[in-house]
Amino acid sequence: MKQWIHKKWILLLPVLALSIIIGLSSYMRYAGANAEAITLNQIDYDNMELTLNTKGNAIIYYSTNKSKWYEADGAFAIANTDGESNDMSATVTYDISWISATGSTKLYFRGNVNHTTLPVIIPACNKKFKVKFDKANGDFDFDDIDNVEIIRWRKSTDYTWGYIWADRSKSGIEIKNVATDANYQKYGFTGTVQSLTDFEKNVIPSLRVKGTKLIFQTVPVIGVDGKDGIRASKEVAVKIPAKRAAPNIKVNIKKLTVNTTTKQQWVTTTGSIAGVSDTEWQACTKTMDLATIAADAIEGKSEKTLYFRTSATSTNCESKVTTVKVPARATEPTSPVAISQSAPTSSKGKAKAKVMFTNVPSESYEYVIIKNGTALNEKTAAWKTIKTAKTITFTESSLPAGSVIYVRVKGVNENVKKGIALKLPSKYTSITVPAYPTASSN
Repeated sequence: MKQWIHKKWILLLPVLALSIIIGLSSYMRYAGANAEAITLNQIDYDNMELTLNTKGNAIIYYSTNKSKWYEADGAFAIANTDGESNDMSATVTYDISWISATGSTKLYFRGNVNHTTLPVIIPACNKKFKVKFDKANGDFDFDDIDNVEIIRWRKSTDYTWGYIWADRSKSGIEIKNVATDANYQKYGFTGTVQSLTDFEKNVIPSLRVKGTKLIFQTVPVIGVDGKDGIRASKEVAVKIPAKRAAPNIKVNIKKLTVNTTTKQQWVTTTGSIAGVSDTEWQACTKTMDLATIAADAIEGKSEKTLYFRTSATSTNCESKVTTVKVPARATEPTSPVAISQSAPTSSKGKAKAKVMFTNVPSESYEYVIIKNGTALNEKTAAWKTIKTAKTITFTESSLPAGSVIYVRVKGVNENVKKGIALKLPSKYTSITVPAYPTASSN
């Protein structure tokens, strides 16, 4: 029995020897006898992935303290045609999303063949990043940006990022190919980077109509060429308040004024209001005269469009805009009034005058009597309404000679709901009261 076993082993020895030779050959091939020290390919902080150049090592180990080593489980990318993971140009990518953003983390890597240690630092997230938004003028400032040039932003309800320069002096650019543009390879994205001024002028105004919340963050910088790169900063939320309601501006058709306050602004333009810069808006005074801000309309030359808004404050941007179209005044009425005078009938009697209003239009007339040579002030005059043809009798004492009767067609208040347009009172005409006849002249 022993002799048979001995013979069997003798017969198996060549087979075992061949197996060992094949195994050693396979091991040497697997181990990568010419493996070099692994190197860092890149750290992608957007996808939280770390990629190493394997340099011929088939297995990568990692450690946090260089005492205990663990096999790193990653996705190999094979560059050569025979499909072996120990190819000198192969890479392996690891998920690093598990690494806390609160502090800096140092990792160590080495190959299964070449044990040279590669230290890699995964930096902490920048938690000092700040965004300042001036609610009055819509300007942004960014502090503690950690040497990052580009800020990305999005709506709180949207996950599509837009990009802006942190430096106000930089102009907008289009990053077309990060692989060939050395200046922007470290950012790893293509697309438009707006200038900060364009962002404030062209994006923010539309967002202020209803208000929203924006999220800002410094963009991550890819770790490459031996550099650890920079994580994206913490996200900073900024509330963009909605514009306040437009002021309720009304035209006083009797006084030819608008009910403005000192907390409002006004402007007029022949173009679009959207093209008016903030510097063109003028401060309102209390109760402004149309003769001052809409002279062409008051003089009957042409319609005038006025825009009003409530001024910005330290806590609020300017309000929405109210548009007031002031129509040109119509010409004065023709022969609206006539005067007939009579002498007193006795020594104690009084001379009288009959003022006859005729041709009264549907809008009615307004008249005012100015005595003692005083100049007419349409704003302060106490206009009275004449709705139909009418004769009013005055005594000489209530309507002395030399008095002037001013008459104009009454204006019409705007009523949007009823479709009634604003109509200013017409220009005025006047008649001077002549000398009264005396009793003796009868």
